[in-house]
Amino acid sequence: MSQTSTKTTVFLLSVLALTGFYIHTLYTVPLEPMAKALPEAYSPRENDQQWSQLFDHDQSRQPLSIIESHQGGFVVAGHTIHGTSGLGDETVWLAKTDSDGDIEWEQVYMGGHRGWGEAIVECRNGDIALAGVIDDEFSTVLVMRIDSQGNQLWQQIFNFTQHQEAYSIIELPSGNLVVCGWIWTYRPTNPIDGLLICLDSSGSLLWHQRYGGVLGERFYSLTYVLGGGLAITGFTESYGNPLGQIWIVNTDLQGNPLWNVTSGGAAISRGHCIISNPQGELTVAGVRQHEETERLDAFVLHTTSDGDQVWNLTLGEELDEVANALIACSTGGFAIAGKVSQSDESPWHDMLVARLDDYGQVLWQKAYGAEGNDIGISLVECSDGDFVLAGTTSSFGYLSGTAWLTRVPDAPPPLVDPRQVDLPTTLLGLTLALIVLGVTGAIYLRSRREIKGRIQQCS
Repeated sequence: MSQTSTKTTVFLLSVLALTGFYIHTLYTVPLEPMAKALPEAYSPRENDQQWSQLFDHDQSRQPLSIIESHQGGFVVAGHTIHGTSGLGDETVWLAKTDSDGDIEWEQVYMGGHRGWGEAIVECRNGDIALAGVIDDEFSTVLVMRIDSQGNQLWQQIFNFTQHQEAYSIIELPSGNLVVCGWIWTYRPTNPIDGLLICLDSSGSLLWHQRYGGVLGERFYSLTYVLGGGLAITGFTESYGNPLGQIWIVNTDLQGNPLWNVTSGGAAISRGHCIISNPQGELTVAGVRQHEETERLDAFVLHTTSDGDQVWNLTLGEELDEVANALIACSTGGFAIAGKVSQSDESPWHDMLVARLDDYGQVLWQKAYGAEGNDIGISLVECSDGDFVLAGTTSSFGYLSGTAWLTRVPDAPPPLVDPRQVDLPTTLLGLTLALIVLGVTGAIYLRSRREIKGRIQQCS
């Protein structure tokens, strides 16, 4: 073998050795965590909960709203269903938990009436204001003020027409309360309008307004806009798509309309929640029907203070997803809660939580649940940055749905490194690398001896 061919052989075998070593490294060295997960890639049924609590003592409960109390712990509002303990069927329900989700107290209100608590807000003095519905022969709006121990301070029932319902409540800097929902209007085409009601801190009615056109409208959520004013979202059938589009309405503090816009394109869409930032910009989360597949997509949009769209985000192109709740996070960006279908064919859902940055990019998504129907209805950010989700589960409780609280970290799901393999494959890669290195070394030593022998013969 010539000296040139020997060097070439050694070089090629060295390359093979380095390749083998790289293969070994590729299969054994873990990846550094990524800053973002793929937009549509969440790990189904996470198990990173800090804790989970079920309210399944002797009947089913459904939470519709959750807040973190300034006194510590959480307050949950909703209703009981299928009661067997004397609490009644579909009764307005309120519960206070500690920071671990254990019940400190719970109360039911409006006994003997079918009703539910749709939304709550903690007032500046620690009281709780609740908005809901009493649905006996006709539906009426219920507004209550409750102290920090669950004792009712006052209640008001509003029946301006045959039917009206409330879905959201806020406290203004003045201490007044504003409720949004919908109201029957007696129009033959579609007799429903959006509704705003304003009360003072004692429950006295200050004003109420209805909003809509010739078809149907509903309000689902409202927020105070810094600098004075209200922003409300829901849907409209009178403006844009007659099957319903996201509707954002801006009013002054007396309920006088300033502007309104629709969003969602040609698809059917609904705005379920709205929040504002210190600049007066608005963010809305809800649901939008995919134009081609007719799947339901979670939809988030961000606008200027004048309602001009800045960005929008669609989640769920492969599976049905719905956003039921939206919050702004203390570290920036947003979090949404809702539901995601378990598969293309399944009618069941998992509880969904997704984290977005300030520009509508998905940081991560997670799903929680089991084989039943599990839905996220509301969420709150804790003082330490974790999230507490409130929803219902049939996987772990009653078939009709048991109240479920779970605390989850603000962290992406664990990454599954596609390069990680089992131990035998890893050992195989290492063995191949060692064999190649051994053969290369043996050839190299043999070539050195041959060259040395030829030199000695020539001398």
